[in-house]
Amino acid sequence: MRAQINSNPFNSPQSLAPSQAYQKRVQELTAEQKILNRIALRLTWLRLLFIVAAPVSFFTLMGLSHTLAFVAATISVAAFIMVVVRHVKVQDEAYRTQRLIDLNQFELEGKPSLFSDGAEYQSANHPYTSDLDIFGAASIYAMVNRCTTLPGGKLLSDWLSNSASADDISLRQDAVKELSTQLQFRQSIQTAGSHKDDNHVQFHEVSELIAKQNLHNPKWLPAAVTMLSALAITALVASMVLVNSVPLLVAVMVNIVFYYNWKQRIEEGHKTVSKIAEGLNHLSTLSSHIQGQTFSAPLLVNLQNSLSNGDSSASKGIKKLSIIASRFDYRLNIYIGLPLNIFLLWDIRQLVALSNWAKTNNTNLKQWVSAIAQFESLSSLATLAFNNPSWCYPTQCSSNFELQAQDMGHPLIPSQNRICNNMQLSGNGKVMLITGSNMAGKSTFLRTIGVNLVLAQCGAPVCAQRLVHSPVTPYTSMRIADSLGENTSTFYAELKRLRAVLEAVKEKKPIIALLDEVLRGTNSSDRHKGAKAIINQIIKHNSVGVIASHDLELANPEQIAAKTIDAYYFDVKINADELYFDYTLTPGVNPSLNAAVLMKKMGIELEE
Repeated sequence: MRAQINSNPFNSPQSLAPSQAYQKRVQELTAEQKILNRIALRLTWLRLLFIVAAPVSFFTLMGLSHTLAFVAATISVAAFIMVVVRHVKVQDEAYRTQRLIDLNQFELEGKPSLFSDGAEYQSANHPYTSDLDIFGAASIYAMVNRCTTLPGGKLLSDWLSNSASADDISLRQDAVKELSTQLQFRQSIQTAGSHKDDNHVQFHEVSELIAKQNLHNPKWLPAAVTMLSALAITALVASMVLVNSVPLLVAVMVNIVFYYNWKQRIEEGHKTVSKIAEGLNHLSTLSSHIQGQTFSAPLLVNLQNSLSNGDSSASKGIKKLSIIASRFDYRLNIYIGLPLNIFLLWDIRQLVALSNWAKTNNTNLKQWVSAIAQFESLSSLATLAFNNPSWCYPTQCSSNFELQAQDMGHPLIPSQNRICNNMQLSGNGKVMLITGSNMAGKSTFLRTIGVNLVLAQCGAPVCAQRLVHSPVTPYTSMRIADSLGENTSTFYAELKRLRAVLEAVKEKKPIIALLDEVLRGTNSSDRHKGAKAIINQIIKHNSVGVIASHDLELANPEQIAAKTIDAYYFDVKINADELYFDYTLTPGVNPSLNAAVLMKKMGIELEE
């Protein structure tokens, strides 16, 4: 039974075009930034006023009344502290506002440095990511990614590298639809942390280290720390009152010996968390934003609930771990860390706090990080949806193979330059053979099919008016390069790619083979025989492929009549030795060639 195609757009109509919405945000945020800057300047002068007023008032009034002088100085200092606290908040707000301005300008201008392009996830051995420009500069990942945590960026790369189940796709689509209407919320989580890789944290590793190192402290340790701290402080007071330093020296020596018995464990604990304070603040802010929002999509609701397990809240739990990490860093300052550890055994207290935190929250940390990563990835897909309101959400067809597209284009080509095409490939055991002139658009069309299938099968909208597809994984052979390191020629490298495709075909995997000019590294006779054999194997094993070739003889009339090969071509018009490409997919076999014209235009003299 044929799938029903839904022609409705994936989005409800937007009141403003994306560029207008971003421009409006820039204007509003810029006005807000100016106000914050004026307030910050006033607070700077107030800080200076009160810090000067404290000693001036004290010494001026000292001759009149010691009490009055003390009160006036105290009021000035208190006022200074209040202004400092307010100033810090205003500066933080100004910084956040500037981040939002930068983000909206990025959406308007596409600055390439704001988010990762995912080059680290590129793999030459993956079935399709290299050929389809999924990762790296000017890639699908670079276009989609709005993640600011390493777990979020890694999850998004996994989604673009692996097809999701039909149920997961449906859940993600509903979530993306809802998030695409929540511009301010998306931007709040997209600016919550740093976009720089050096601030990313492998939180799953932190979780494992905490569990391994800090869950086995003896039960008596907290009581011992409290008792020894109390004795040291008592000895300090006694030495001041009785003018006898012996009790103090004894207490200090006991604490030093006790501390060094735990020194190795302290260093392990500090190493575990010392470098993640900023990352933990980032996660805490993200979880706070997410927990404060209202959602209706089932996936978003479930993820939000996973951040609040009973009495355990992700934002509070992560913030508490962040505080422990910050307090551990006090040991790095000798003027602060030394007295704290001598009298309060400060580092051991943090070790105890870390152990208590782990017992309560460590099992939830992976779940929290996973939920936040999914929110970031969904927010990235939602931004793609918001930025492209004319795109559609595809429909999956689980019966016989189906790939129907209306006005499908390549997402990475700017809309003003993009040529869209319709296509239909129905039934198993079939090959769409695309012939055509050089530079006519065959390779781009293969990538258009593959990229849109990748987006469709991770829950994203696609660059088409409508798309119905079966759940298949693209297997590609397009860009083939030799490898000096592996002593591999281009021809051998292509054979390896084709072998992977044919193995997947023989194993009856749900794939679509996207092959561009197969066996280009050999002579024309062998190339024809090899390409014909590949087509026949795809058909024989009831698989599906789209193959682009200059070899017109591959369009076997008998196979076309039997409808195992669907022939299409991209044409070129020649007028007075000038070429014109319309990049339009046309049924049939290419009737013209253009290589001779191109060579002539390049100055190559051809014999008549």
